[in-house]
Parts: sequence; C-alpha cells; structure tokens
Amino acid sequence: MNFNSLYNNIQMRHISSLILLLILVSGYLLISQDVFAAEEVLILHSYSSDLERTQKVNAGLNSVFADLASTEVNLHYEYMDSSKLSQFDYLEQLFEIYRNKYLQNNFDLIIAVDNAALNFMFKYGRMIFTELPVVFTGIDNYDQYADIIEGNPNYVGIREDTDIEANLNLIEKLHPQTKDLIIAGLTSSNDFQEVQKNLPDLAAKYQNLELILNGGNSLDELIFKLNNTFPNGPVLLLTTLRDNNQEIVPYAKAPEFIYSNTERPIYVVRDIFLDHNVIGGKVTSAREQGKKAGELAVKILDGSFNIATDSAVHNSQNQYTFDYTMMNKFDIRMDKLPDKSILINEPQTFFAKNAKVIINFAILIVILVVILIYFVKNNFKLKHLQKKLREEKDFNHNIIETARIFIATINRDDKITSFNSFAEEITGYNREEVVGENWYDLFSPKMCEHARETTSEILFSEQQEPQSGEIQLITKTGDRLYIDWDFARLTNHDQAADNLLLLGTDITEQKHVEGELDFQIYHDSLTGLPNLRYFREKAEVYLEEARNEDTKLAVFVMDINNFNIINNTLGHLAGDKILLKITSRINENLEEKDLFARMGGDQFVFLFKDFASTEDVIEYAYQVLQCFEDAFQIASSDFYLKASIGISLYPDDAANKEDLLKQADVAMHRAKENVGNQFGFYNADMNQSLTEFVIQENSLRKAIENEDIVLFYQPIIDLTTEKIVGAEALVRWYSEEKGLISPAEFIPFAEDTGLIIDLGEYVLRKAAAQIKDWEEKGYQIKHVSVNLSVKQLQQQKFVNLLNQIIDESGIRPGQLALEITESTAIEDINTTHNLLLELRDNNMQILLDDFGTGFSSLNYLTKLPITVIKIDRSFIFDIFQDEKDQRLVEAIIAVSHRLGYQVVAEGVETKAQLDFLRINNCDMAQGYYFDKPLPADQFEKSLYF
Repeated sequence: MNFNSLYNNIQMRHISSLILLLILVSGYLLISQDVFAAEEVLILHSYSSDLERTQKVNAGLNSVFADLASTEVNLHYEYMDSSKLSQFDYLEQLFEIYRNKYLQNNFDLIIAVDNAALNFMFKYGRMIFTELPVVFTGIDNYDQYADIIEGNPNYVGIREDTDIEANLNLIEKLHPQTKDLIIAGLTSSNDFQEVQKNLPDLAAKYQNLELILNGGNSLDELIFKLNNTFPNGPVLLLTTLRDNNQEIVPYAKAPEFIYSNTERPIYVVRDIFLDHNVIGGKVTSAREQGKKAGELAVKILDGSFNIATDSAVHNSQNQYTFDYTMMNKFDIRMDKLPDKSILINEPQTFFAKNAKVIINFAILIVILVVILIYFVKNNFKLKHLQKKLREEKDFNHNIIETARIFIATINRDDKITSFNSFAEEITGYNREEVVGENWYDLFSPKMCEHARETTSEILFSEQQEPQSGEIQLITKTGDRLYIDWDFARLTNHDQAADNLLLLGTDITEQKHVEGELDFQIYHDSLTGLPNLRYFREKAEVYLEEARNEDTKLAVFVMDINNFNIINNTLGHLAGDKILLKITSRINENLEEKDLFARMGGDQFVFLFKDFASTEDVIEYAYQVLQCFEDAFQIASSDFYLKASIGISLYPDDAANKEDLLKQADVAMHRAKENVGNQFGFYNADMNQSLTEFVIQENSLRKAIENEDIVLFYQPIIDLTTEKIVGAEALVRWYSEEKGLISPAEFIPFAEDTGLIIDLGEYVLRKAAAQIKDWEEKGYQIKHVSVNLSVKQLQQQKFVNLLNQIIDESGIRPGQLALEITESTAIEDINTTHNLLLELRDNNMQILLDDFGTGFSSLNYLTKLPITVIKIDRSFIFDIFQDEKDQRLVEAIIAVSHRLGYQVVAEGVETKAQLDFLRINNCDMAQGYYFDKPLPADQFEKSLYF
C-alpha cells in the first residue's frame, strides 16, 4: 500500500467517524427535546396585574423558580381582576375565554393566587384543565374551603393567617401609657369577625387597654369618632374601610386618610398597608406567600413532594415589619422592637449612597500607593518596574475607559483635560471635541453658575473633602441629562490643587420614574385629573394668595345623582367610561377653570378664584351643569345624568380648605334633595341639619349594637283550620327617651344611610333564633317571614349570609320566609329573578308583599319565582265600600291559585271581611281581627304544642 492510498484510507475513516458522531449528536438532541422539555405552569391571579399585592406575589414566585427549579419552567399568567366579579355573567365569560384559550393546554401545574382564583378552580378547573396539581396561596378564610381541599388530593397550598394577638402585645409594649385602642375594619372581613368573636377573652387578657371595635364605618365616620370620642391611643387597621358612598377605599388610601386627619400611630396586619403612613406590625407577607407557593410547586414538579399523601395546608410566615420614618415621628425606640424585625425606609448613609464611587476611588488610591511603595523599595529593578508601571497604567486606563460612570478631569483654568468613553457615550461628544475646551460649556446657563461655584470652592479653597450634588448636563443633541456628581481635587506634591476629578452617575431614568410616580401620587388613575391630595395642597397655595391679596375663593363639590344605579346595572366598567366622558366634556367646555379634581367615586371638586361677584360664581355653576344637558352615550345607549353642586366661599363661610370642603359637601347634599341639575350655596343653618343627621345615624347604629331593636310578631291564620301557621316579624326601636319607635320613622333613614344592611342582618338573625327557641319549647309554627329591602338583595353575598344564619341557628330553610315588595323585585328584575330562584331552589318561601299596589303586578306574577301572594290591606279595608275592590280580590285569589301560589290577605279587621275571604277560598289572613303585632313572649301564648 503506497502513501497516497494510506492517506486516503485514513481520511475515509475520519469522514466515517465524523458522520457517525454527527448522527449520534443529532439523535441525542432529538431525544433530549422530549426528555428535557420545559415544565409549563399557569399562575391564575384573583386581582389585576398592577395591584401591589399581585406584584409582590409574582416577585416571590419568580425568585423561587429562578433559583430552585431543576429544569426550565415556563410561567404563564392570567389576571382575573376579581373587582369585576359583581358584573353579570363575569365568571361564565372567564370560563369560556379560558376554555377556548387553553383547549390544547399542556400545563403541568396551576398556581391559584387568593380566594377568587381558588373559587374559580373549584367551579371550573376540571372542565378546563382536567386533573392537574393545584397550588393555592393567600387564602385568608381557609375554614370555608377545608372540606373541599381535604377531600381533593390535587390541591395543596398556603393559608394566610393574621396574628392579631401579636400586634396587641406589640402595641401594649410600645405604647404603655395608652388607655384605648381602636380596632378598625370591615365587619364582613374574617379578621374583624374573629376579633369580635374573641373580644371578651382579649379584653380580659389586655386589661390595660380598652379595646374599641369600629367595623363597617366609612373613613369620615372613623375620623369623627377618633377626634371626638376617643382622642387618645393608636389604631389597629385590620382591613381597608369604605368611603361615604359605601365604596371600598383602596388599601393605600385608608391609612393615609386616617393619618392625615388624626396623626395617630397606625398598626396593620397586612404588608399591603406598608409605605402608607403606618408604623407597621406583625404583617402577612405577599412575597413570602409567593415564595412558599413556588417552593411547593417546584417540589411537586421534581417529585420530592407527594401531593396525595403529604400535608395539604401550610401556614405562611408573618414578619415584624416597621417603617423607620413613622417610628421616628412617634418617638418609638428601635431597641424595643422584636428580634429579627425588618425596617423599611431606613435612611442610607453617605457610604451606602456613594459606595460605588467611593470604592472605585479607593481602589485607585490603593493602586497608586502600592505602585509608589513598590517603586521606592525596588529602585534597582527599574526596568522591571517600568514594565509593571506600564501594565498598571493600562489596567487603570481600562478601568476608567470601561467604567459605566462619567469620569473627567479639569485644570485650574476650567479646561477639560481628560474625558472617558462613557462620558463620550452619554454626551455625544468625542474627547477630541471637548479636551481643551471650557468645562462649563456642557451646562445650561441656569446650571452653569451652580457648577462654577461648586468646582471653584474645591479648587481654590483649603477644603479637602469631596463635594457632591445634582447638576444637569446638556448633550451634543441638546438633550438634558440628570447627573449625580462627586467632585474631588487632585493635588500636586505641594498640596496645591492642579486638577479636579469629576465622577458622574447618570440618573436621568431614575428622575423620569420619580416624575411618573409623582404624577401617580397627585393624579387620579382613571381620569388623569388631579386627585384630592393635589387639590388640598394647591388649595392651600391659593388660600395664602387670597389672604395676601384680600381676594375671594369659591369651592364647588359636585356629585353625580344616582350614579350607583349605572354601576349596579351596567357594571363598573360602564361607570368608568361615563366618568371619563364627564371629565372630557367639562375639560372641553370650561376653559377658565382654576382647579378641577376628582375626589373619588362620582364626586368632583372645583376651585374658582379671582371672581368679581357672587353672580360670577353662579354663572360658573351654570356652565358646569350645562355639561349635563346632553346625553352620554355608552354602548349605543343614551344616558341622561344630573348633577348636584354645593358651593362654599372664602372668607365668608370658612378660612381653611378643610372647612370649605366640608361646607361645600353639606351644601351639595342639600342640593341633592331637589330633582334635576341643582346647585346651592352653604349657609350656617345646614350645620344644624347635618348634626341632627349624624346624631340620628349614631343613635340607630348604637341601637343595633345594643340590641335596642326588638321584633314584634303578628300571627298569620290558616282560614281552613283557624290555627296560627306563621307570623310576620315586624321591627320596633325601643328608645329610653321616646319608648317604642315605629319603623315608619327610622326605616327610610336606615335606607338612606346604608344602615339597612346591618339592620336587615340583625333582624334575620333574631327571627331565626326566635324560631329555634319556639321549636325547642315544642310550639308548632311553620314559618316566620321577614321583610327585605332592595339594598339587602343587592348584596353580593346575600345568599351566603342567609345560608350561614340558617346553619348557625339550626333551623330548616323553609322556616324562615322572606317578604319582598313588587317595587323591590322589579328594580333589577334579572338579578332579582336569579337570586329568588336560587333561594326558592333552597326550599326558601318567597312572599310577594303589598300585592296590587304596583304598576304591573299581574305581569310579574309569571316572572318572579315566588310561593305566596300577600294582598295589600288597602283592598281589604274598602272591600264593602267599593265593588271593584271585591272583584279585584276575587280575581287575585283565582289567578294566584291557578298559577300555583298561596294567598294571604293583610289587614283583616272584621268578621265580614273574614267571611268574604273564606267564601272566595283565600288560604290565609292576618290583621287586628286576630291580633296585633306582639312581643315574642306574648305571641307564644297563642301558639299550640
């Protein structure tokens, strides 16, 4: 074999080996695509992506998947925004969207964040995602899910438990001199109900504190109580509260509002309140909950956690977290804090703020010192040292040229002597263009003098310390950069300053972010208008000008009449669109508006200055109201809205902004009493009306709390057996001053103030307890009926509340009957129909009260899922004076029976009326002929065993 053939043979073998290697590598890559495929995880959030809590949970989850996951994990996010859950068919729409979107899903695991997401998974999870592991987190009322989760091996997660007693211990320790503690929150929240339930035990344990519960009040009512009834002591804020329109206040707004009006020390149990004028406390951590959920998810994915056998529920850790700024304001010593407490907003030291610059500067000095020492000690190695010096010079040059910081030097003649690469990059100048040129040409004329003073002070004084400060710089293209400078002089061997070292950090992006944050702080997120905080600060400036110039100001508070109807019927999204159109129309039509801001909800505020007379103010008010003359179009429908404006004047009515706002608000409420677009000026008599209103509201609230509201019972008689088969519960208010007060005096007031919700729940619980008491005594009564208001039916969780009351009292659903009027039923016919249908399917009796007095009673008989018709007493009273009433009663009974309803006649007072009803086959009756409404102990004497 010759050399060429040997070479060719070896070459062929190499080619064959190379081909085989390529085949093996390709096969490995194809196989590895399946073996090492990325894990797919869906994160389903209850709230919107811009919510602070949502972002913290995501931060915790992302940190875990980035650090702990052994394989690649692709995270997919969905944000349900549960603030829309009250919208009609919203959950069903989400179900359809997700089912279509994830029809071919390949998820390995789902993470459900907070209660709404977990509820969605319970209801629709299997229909969309089949049987997948579900990790939940942030569940703050776990007991209602316990049975479902423990019976489902696919669910595991983190429950959120607030530590109330830890915060009470903390407050008692940090405020040993305090006598009272206000505990505030929504009465519907689990935390508040837990404190309310355990209040006697807590009061016994913390005898040095008077624990005062404040649940369900609006922020204004809480501030009134804090400033007038309990002027001392801190506040423990469990949840956010409501505003005067009973709308939930954003978490950031509640503590800020409390602090700005009372300057109380505020403690909280959730981290979402932090950074909003609170001291802190032992708080739940959204980030930690996200991390724990992420750790569980990683363990499930890598097989180290058996979801079917290992513990299904894990508690999230709470952390002691305090705001350094607020602790300083209330003189709270750091050494009193619990161990391992976390401090936020702690001021940075000079070193921390300038660490990078100082370290680089220190490194440079150390290098120079080392070079100098090396040179002195090794003079005989001059050549070797020269080589090293060149290397060191190159090294320093590389540091300077690669550093992402502006580095330059100037001499005593203000000429630039060096200019690094980063300085070239951000200014747009080449060093050849600027070296030798005047340093101050890089600044605007306004900033030039400031830069000259700063540098001259260092170069021509004995001061050795570096100086720092922010000075804007102008780029070659004319753009402005915000630079955070550090100036230090470089001295010669005589300690004279030959050059000035300039170190600059580009903070332009940071300044832009700060500007955006500042805009968000002072502007409404929906309309972009200035918010109430901005209004207050700007109004103070205008007031100072008015005092100095002896001029007048007018403050307008405007409210959109009956705006809640739009939110309740069309949803908050439609309401938001209308608010945007209102804002746009006012901005377009009122060119000369000194200050126009949104207070919140559907309330706006104006400030009008430099007017010549009251007629100018009136003309301005007419211009505002003129914006509501034309319809607002949403989804091809026209909506005609009316507004009410209250006006207060400076200095005639008040001398400060808060009183002007308050008095304009009082005048606005008086203007709302009229129909249509109205405005009115404040007068002193309005304060008396407001005071009486507040006193009456507080009296009714205390009556509910002190159980001064009592129930009377009027019997309902079966006309066939002549026995009592039921009773109607009628509410009375027992006052020590006035005695028994008729519901006609306080029910309308309760409706106006929203207290009808608390009063309605109180009546339902009392009636259920009374039914159980009679049942245990052996009395036979089929049902007790309770009257409902339209606001009760509009409660989102009314059915859940009713089921809870029935379960807790131990009665059967059919024993507690519900009475509604036709006007209540038709206010939102679709919602009411679905609600009543759900109640009837749960074996609840639904009675249609005052039948015959509405506008279309017979029409709605076929549309509402009711069980009993109650004929209004007005027909029975005149039954023998008007033959039409007789025929109408006969027709109502006949039609009701034909439709399968029972009939109760109200207001029976004579034997003749009773005989007429029997002849016409009426089923039941009630009225003074049988008995008047009686207290429970007297009523039960008529019952039989």
